[in-house]
Amino acid sequence: MRKRILSILLTLCMVLCLLPTAVLAADEVSAKVNGIAVPAAGGSITGEGISGSVVFDASAKTLTLENATISVTTENIAIEIRSGIDTLILKGKNEIKWADESDKKTNIYAISASSSSFLIKGNSREDSLTVTLPGTTGGYKYAYAISMGKCEIRNCSVDITVIGGMQNFGDSVAIRVSDLKVKNAALDLIVGKDRQGNVQKAKQGACVFATGRISIENSYVNAGIYSSLDAQHAYYYAALQGQGGITCTDSVVYAESDVLQAGRTICLDGGDTTFSVKNSIFKAKSNQYAFSGYNYAKPTFENSLVELESKDIVMRGPTFGTISGFTKITATDKNGNVATYRPGDDLSTLSTDSRKVVIESQIHSHCVCGGKIASEGHTVHYPLMWTPWTKTDSLPTAAGNYYLTGNVLLKSNSDYFMPDGVQICLNGYAIRGVGGQGNLFFGKVLAQVAFLAGYDDRNILKGETHGMAQMGGPVISTFGCGEVFSPALVPGTANVLIAMEKAEALRPGFLDLLEPGGTALMADTRYHRQRELGTICRQQIGVETIQIGS
Repeated sequence: MRKRILSILLTLCMVLCLLPTAVLAADEVSAKVNGIAVPAAGGSITGEGISGSVVFDASAKTLTLENATISVTTENIAIEIRSGIDTLILKGKNEIKWADESDKKTNIYAISASSSSFLIKGNSREDSLTVTLPGTTGGYKYAYAISMGKCEIRNCSVDITVIGGMQNFGDSVAIRVSDLKVKNAALDLIVGKDRQGNVQKAKQGACVFATGRISIENSYVNAGIYSSLDAQHAYYYAALQGQGGITCTDSVVYAESDVLQAGRTICLDGGDTTFSVKNSIFKAKSNQYAFSGYNYAKPTFENSLVELESKDIVMRGPTFGTISGFTKITATDKNGNVATYRPGDDLSTLSTDSRKVVIESQIHSHCVCGGKIASEGHTVHYPLMWTPWTKTDSLPTAAGNYYLTGNVLLKSNSDYFMPDGVQICLNGYAIRGVGGQGNLFFGKVLAQVAFLAGYDDRNILKGETHGMAQMGGPVISTFGCGEVFSPALVPGTANVLIAMEKAEALRPGFLDLLEPGGTALMADTRYHRQRELGTICRQQIGVETIQIGS
């Protein structure tokens, strides 16, 4: 019996020894913030160079930055995650920076994660992360702001500047991942410039380098890579490089590569050469190739505004694939000659050797407020893509950004509740309901009451202006009984003024109609916004009486 028990124990020991270390340590936490170990049980991370709130939740495997600043002095990695954390949550404005921005002689990272899949998220684009990463020098050294496997950036804003230094074939990259998914987010990625806009001597690099796919959905991306090195010393650069393809849907993308004869703005050099732009604004500018890839790549552009511009050629390798939903295409060659294409024209002659190609489409893009530039009071001001709403008798209920293509007249007086995720741009049109505030009906009621009250043997007069409620104009009912001879009121003769809203009493000339000492009755109507973007909501109505002094 003892021998049997002993053999079982030995067998178990052998099995345990054969198990991979990762299995035994599946729930272990190995992470550092500015060199300070993250507590395995969870809690706040505090110490030199950390301000604001940095909290680890062990059960959720999340690291939360809330109005936090991480200032790196001696470490080469600001946030290092080996295991136990798969999500970085952003709340408020956060920043990662190096106290000394001079070139480093070692590999440096702002966020490095070993997990196969990692999520960076906030609740809205007002939740942000700003990263400023120095350059490197002295051999093949990396400067990666974000380095990990699959990465998704969602519902937040990320602003990254990798300054770039004098390197010997070292990499300066804002985001280096296997796959990148950007959803409902805003990215500003600059490589090769400091925060003051001074161009540096970056040897090579990229704004995004993905060994797999880059997917951009309902987002804003501004990516620019720069270097002051001449053509003999500059090596390889790309603004967006996806070896597994690039897709862009309902988004606004501006990409630029400004390097002397060595810059590719869009690069597809892997096995999957998918490049798809749908319902988006996509502008790529380069002094070498705006688009570079294998010759069997077939880019597709659908219902999008696309601008490809280069001092050399706009497209090296691929040819224009499928272009649909456009209104006009113009192609400018090296001599300044312009060729124009319309829907139905043969596009086989559209040359990739052009210096500039513009694909025009009927699209709609602006920020939520409708403006084009940042203005006072804006915390986040990025353009969005809007989908046309063509119906004239209803409003959208599915989440999305919509713009009106005409006036909308709701057939019911019932309230319309703005569902979550719905944003509507009026686009110069109006949403109207059937009927106004009941003025005309109220006037008829007063006339009928006067008649039933025995005033039928006297003058009962009623007048009205109507047909303006749906256009936002005034609707007025006048009523009088007794010694009255005209429905038109002379200023200073009305005994009572009834306003269905307080604001109505403020219309020019209304209060002038009252006699000295007259009475104004005002409905105390309050509009309650159901949600931040709700525009038509339930009302609460009371009555307030004020006496107009003589």
